[in-house]
Amino acid sequence: MKRRQFLKTSAAAGLVTMITPSGLLYSCKQNVSDFIEGSFLNPPSSAKPFTWWHWINGFVTKDGITRDLEAMAEVGIGGVQAFSAYMDMPHGNADYLSPLWIDLMQHAASECLRLGLEFDMHNCMGWSSSGGSWIPPELSMQELVWTEASVEGGKTVKRQLEQPFKRLDYYRDAIVVAFPSVSATETINNWEQKANYPNSGFHPQIELDTLSSNDEISESAINPDSVMDISSFMDESGMLNWEAPAGNWTIIRFGHTTTGIKNRPSSGNGQGLECDKFSSEALDFHFNYMMEKLLPALKPIVENGTFGMLIDSYEVNLQNWTINMPQEFENRSGYEIYKFMSVLAGRVVGDTNTSERFLWDFRKTCADLMAKNYYDRFVELCRQSNIISSTEPYNKGPFDEMRAGENMDVNLGEFWMKTGHFSHSVKVAASIQSMNGKKVVGAEAFTGRPFYSKWQEYPFSMKTQGDFMYTMGLNRFIFHRYAHQPHPTAVPGMTMGQWGFHFERTNTWFYQGKKWLEYATRCQYMLQQGTFVGDVMCFTGEEAPGDDITMGALYPDIPTGYDFQFANRDILLHKVTVKDGRICLPDGLSFTLLLLPEKDFLTIELARKLKELVQQGMIVSGPRPQTIPSLSNFSSAETEFKSIVEELWGAETKSPVDRKVGAGRVFSNLPVKQVFEKLSLKPDFEFTSQSGDAPINYIHRKLADGHVYFVANRRRFNEELVCSFRLEGYQPELWDANTGERKSVAVYSSENGITTLPLQLDPGGSVFVVFKKTDSAKRLLAIAKNGETLFSTKHFSQNGKNDYKQISNNFSVSLWVKPETDEVIPDDLGRYVETTRYTSSYPVFAPSGKQLFGDGHATFVLLAARNGVAVFEKADENLKAVLIAKMPISSWTHFTVVYADGQPSLYVNGEFIQQGEKSPLNVHPVIVDYQNNDKLFYYDGDLTPPKVFDYPISKSEIEELFEKGVPYEKSSKTVEPFSGENSGFLFWENGEYVLQPASGGTSKIVVDEINKPFELSGDWIVSFQEDRGAPNQIILPELKSLHTHPEDGVKYFSGTATYHKTFVVEPRLIANEKRVFLDLGRIAVIAEVVLNGKELGIVWKPPYRYDITEIVKEGENELLVKVTNQWPNRLIGDEHLPVENEFKKYGPKGSGIVDFPDWFRQGKPKPAGGRVTFTTWRHFDEDSPLLEAGLIGPVEIRNAVTKEI
Repeated sequence: MKRRQFLKTSAAAGLVTMITPSGLLYSCKQNVSDFIEGSFLNPPSSAKPFTWWHWINGFVTKDGITRDLEAMAEVGIGGVQAFSAYMDMPHGNADYLSPLWIDLMQHAASECLRLGLEFDMHNCMGWSSSGGSWIPPELSMQELVWTEASVEGGKTVKRQLEQPFKRLDYYRDAIVVAFPSVSATETINNWEQKANYPNSGFHPQIELDTLSSNDEISESAINPDSVMDISSFMDESGMLNWEAPAGNWTIIRFGHTTTGIKNRPSSGNGQGLECDKFSSEALDFHFNYMMEKLLPALKPIVENGTFGMLIDSYEVNLQNWTINMPQEFENRSGYEIYKFMSVLAGRVVGDTNTSERFLWDFRKTCADLMAKNYYDRFVELCRQSNIISSTEPYNKGPFDEMRAGENMDVNLGEFWMKTGHFSHSVKVAASIQSMNGKKVVGAEAFTGRPFYSKWQEYPFSMKTQGDFMYTMGLNRFIFHRYAHQPHPTAVPGMTMGQWGFHFERTNTWFYQGKKWLEYATRCQYMLQQGTFVGDVMCFTGEEAPGDDITMGALYPDIPTGYDFQFANRDILLHKVTVKDGRICLPDGLSFTLLLLPEKDFLTIELARKLKELVQQGMIVSGPRPQTIPSLSNFSSAETEFKSIVEELWGAETKSPVDRKVGAGRVFSNLPVKQVFEKLSLKPDFEFTSQSGDAPINYIHRKLADGHVYFVANRRRFNEELVCSFRLEGYQPELWDANTGERKSVAVYSSENGITTLPLQLDPGGSVFVVFKKTDSAKRLLAIAKNGETLFSTKHFSQNGKNDYKQISNNFSVSLWVKPETDEVIPDDLGRYVETTRYTSSYPVFAPSGKQLFGDGHATFVLLAARNGVAVFEKADENLKAVLIAKMPISSWTHFTVVYADGQPSLYVNGEFIQQGEKSPLNVHPVIVDYQNNDKLFYYDGDLTPPKVFDYPISKSEIEELFEKGVPYEKSSKTVEPFSGENSGFLFWENGEYVLQPASGGTSKIVVDEINKPFELSGDWIVSFQEDRGAPNQIILPELKSLHTHPEDGVKYFSGTATYHKTFVVEPRLIANEKRVFLDLGRIAVIAEVVLNGKELGIVWKPPYRYDITEIVKEGENELLVKVTNQWPNRLIGDEHLPVENEFKKYGPKGSGIVDFPDWFRQGKPKPAGGRVTFTTWRHFDEDSPLLEAGLIGPVEIRNAVTKEI
């Protein structure tokens, strides 16, 4: 291919820069839908990320609204979800729902309409859940209360019954029951929790003794047939007038009062009681109160169809009553509630099993009411007004998460920066949307605790976690958060208290971050196409509220390479069909296997449905159920249930079960892996890696005329992979969401239903592997150089390294680490830290010693963060701290941990720091890929692979390792695919390359024209962004991080530094067909380049490289490199200057400003002199460690050569 014939392509809406960092764009031959191919370059607005937009304490301005929204639109945000929230900071003047607040909302909606942004808002003040000062106690969440009395019967009983407890002067009677007094009081285990009482705990589980019957009633239990409803004999004052039968009677007066829970966080008019979640009338009242005020102001955007309302995650505790509960319970359960009301007061009615089944029926009624009268009704009200509905349908409420979100337009999960906190909710949201035929899966994205956020984050630091969430099913980031900036110029300005991440126009890299958003938009567009492909439908069970699947409960133990989604009872009962042995849903989703949870019960309705589906050909795997959980028609239902179970599972056994039933099949007592083996079901995706432990995740979607796999690398190392996909007869292409490039794959094999191809992933890299219908006959099986295979369809020989290194107690581990966030470091030795926090702060981690070696063993774990280091030993699933060193860690740091006779010593940058506690266990240095799962995350910072020594190395050896410096890992690629009209490769090294075509034989390509890299060494002129406390210009004799510079204005600089250099290019560098690249080496943290007056675009992820073939020229060239770092350095620098505002300390969360200065309230410029920054939350002090900043290099001009196949 001739030089300069690469196709130049530019896309509208700023989605593609003039020249992409890694080359020019090329459109591959069409085969997959033309619409998808075209839209990949320029996706629609529906694919763009959204952001939460927090208006803090009513301090909002129209000028700030316009500036915020224009900035969001400029960088590629597709919509906002507005919250009015109260934080620990001063107030503004816009009280919730006041005329001023309504006017500001109207302005925001108008601006969104002008800018083409969707405008959503939370349905009340705060973020949970639906309430305000307008909710009266009778329409608020209700809690059952009661009093008891004992009376002697055989006469007329006239007695004033004590009124039960009440809150906010509100109480209503519910029902009065009487029953013959029993000799003792028997209670149900955890009965308050099982009856949904507030503050009693969450996620109750039915406890049934499947060996006992319901026939015998103990002396301490109440006979349900003896219970009487005597409500009609009590007047409104509580006076009972009842002809009591003979005997001693216990009377319980049941009523209900408000739970008193209020929406949160809120204040002023926006704060009040939460509406009754079991009552549609209560929600109607709340919704109508809001909309009567809002809808007239928002009419244009509502009519445009781009206004939405949101119910955020449920955080307002439980309720267990509503005014019409008795009738609602009878309608759903088929029997009257009064006989069993005493169970709700802690008594046993009938026997324990009977009471447990009643409580299950009661909880199911609560869940059904909340789904129908709260979530479904919210959807109905929204649709009546042309409003988009959204929710996060989870978090410790009395409901079924999947049922709650079933009818919403958009369901959201959430994930928190640097941890696995709530990440499983993304899988739940994706499952709800897929099962109900909806495409958009949202997530509250990158919610930041202060340890991990506080302006430390930047686009690349969030990439691997974001990509991992994409493989969980996410296809719309909704950033947490953008704090409204009421002031025009204050930086970093307003915060949402302690919380991040800091996605505002006032962040240093906000505008440069648009390149990251382009990447996200392309990813989200692709992941919104087609239907999810998975093999397993995981049934969530029939508890309501059930297991906490949003926090990882019921996650199936399925082998790597297979995927799954959740399905609840309603999906199985009403939407699942079976076709050709596949479990099918109406919108094209299908699965191979239904996996039941480890529960010992099923309802009769579901048992009947499973029988029907298995007879039709469904494959099911799971434990043999023992009983039914409901009291409804129990005797007849139990008989039928046992018959169905016998037919499906056969006789009771602990042995593996594999039964053919009708056209289907039932497995039990078998791990899923063995089930797949019996079904001869190959993995959908398999890979091996040259490194042996690459952490790779994927997701697969089926298109109308092809398939798409998204494959992502979870750590910051280059990875060489060989991947197999369960497809045959397709032509694969590689689509790069960062650049928009689409590359034909020349090296692949396709046989026996499997397509195998090599993949190269950059640090934290990702790619879409797109399979088209037409398979190319012209392809290669391998490429080799000097006898070494570079590209091949043959898998690497092993996948795993140092998994069980057999050394203990005497060893050393050495590595370089660059922490990027703080961490919670224990204060005391011996403290156990639960690994369920799933943080990404461990550069060295491992499975437990017990898991790998048995009792008496532990593995070595290292935590490294900006605020210190800790050595842990992991004997079981917890971590025991044996060495703690709290110290500032700035930039790249060398760590060595030396174990001598079981006692650890820590060395930092060659210096001894301290000795730790000697272990009574055998401690092993096991370096493994521990994080390639759904619970743990790879180290989110830079590091080198740990070196393990099988002896305690000396201090001189440690010093020698430190003196060698940080080894800079360049791209290890010798050859890689390129974008072109025909299949071809980009060669980075001279040599003789041997190609092995699939048709047989070999051919050779000789590359001999590549020159050695040309380093741009010597002086660089550096200029700085104005008003950031830095000098106008400095000269650097060599590139190094700005935070090491002796001058304070440079050391503490935050913003954009522009590096200027002229360099001379010799003819040999650009002669013939050579491609020419500019490689920036290391940067901190995002860069833009201008070469010879041409803008080359933004680089935000490694490799920080540009194809400059079309722009570089012989002779003198002028280069500008604009590098932007984060805010912490300047914020730390300002801590050395006099205090300007008073702050109140809130422990480890930081400090909040006590009052806003007048200039800030009035929108005037910050007074000159003093500090550079102004912020409402203080996270740093003068001793906080600095971050790397600027262009670090080495900067090189490199050659490569393209060759067609």
